[in-house]
Amino acid sequence: MPTDTLRSRTRAASSAWCKSAVASGAARFALRAVAWSLGLFGLLRLNWVETHALLPLTRLQGRLAVGLCGVPALPIDATLACSGADALALCVGVILAYPASWRMRLAGAGGGVTLVLGLNTLRIGTLGRVAASPAWFETLHVYVWPAVLTLAIAGYVLAWMRVLTGLALLELSQMATLVALHALASHSGLAPHVRDVRAWAVVGPLLLVAAVVNVDWPRRRPTPAAAAAGGGAGG
Repeated sequence: MPTDTLRSRTRAASSAWCKSAVASGAARFALRAVAWSLGLFGLLRLNWVETHALLPLTRLQGRLAVGLCGVPALPIDATLACSGADALALCVGVILAYPASWRMRLAGAGGGVTLVLGLNTLRIGTLGRVAASPAWFETLHVYVWPAVLTLAIAGYVLAWMRVLTGLALLELSQMATLVALHALASHSGLAPHVRDVRAWAVVGPLLLVAAVVNVDWPRRRPTPAAAAAGGGAGG
C-alpha cells in the first residue's frame, strides 16, 4: 500500500475518532445538564423549599427592588412567580454538569446565583415602576426581561467555561515548565533556587503565548500586494 494512502487513511481515522469523542463528550454534558436542571427544578418546587427559602428570598428581592428603583407605580406583590427559580435552576444546573473540579463548579454556581438574583431584583423593580402602564408592563414582563435573563445566563456560562479552559492551559504549561526545569537540573547538576522556579513557572506560559502571537501575527497580516489589490478593489 502506498505510504501517502496509508497516511491519509490514518489521518481520516484519527479525525473521525476525534470528532466521535467530541460528540460523545458533548452529548454526555448535555444529558448531565438536563438532569441537573430538572433535579433543581424539582427541588425548588418542593413545598418546604418554597415556603422557607424561595418565598422569603423573593420578598427580600422585592424590598431591595423598592430601594433600588423606587416605590412601584401601583401596589404589587412579589410572589413565587417572581422568584427567578427557573433561571436559577437552569444556570446552576448547566454549571454543575460541566466537567470541572467541584471547587470551580461551586464557585461558578455561586457567581451564577448572584447574577440571576441581581438581575431578578432589577426586573422586579422595573416592573413595579411601569405597573401603571399595561402595555409597558406586558412588554417588559413577557419579552424584554426573559430575553435579558436568557442572554445573561448564556453569556455568563460561556465566559466561565472560557476562564476554566484558560486556567487549565496555564496550569498545564506551568507543570511542563516545572518538569523541564527539573530535567535540566537533574542532567546538568544545577539546582535552581525556589524563587527562580516560581518565576519561570509564571513567565514560561507568558513567553509561550508571546511566541504564538508573534508567529501567527505575520500570517494574518496582508502582504503589500494584497493590500494594494484590496485598496484598488475597494476604490
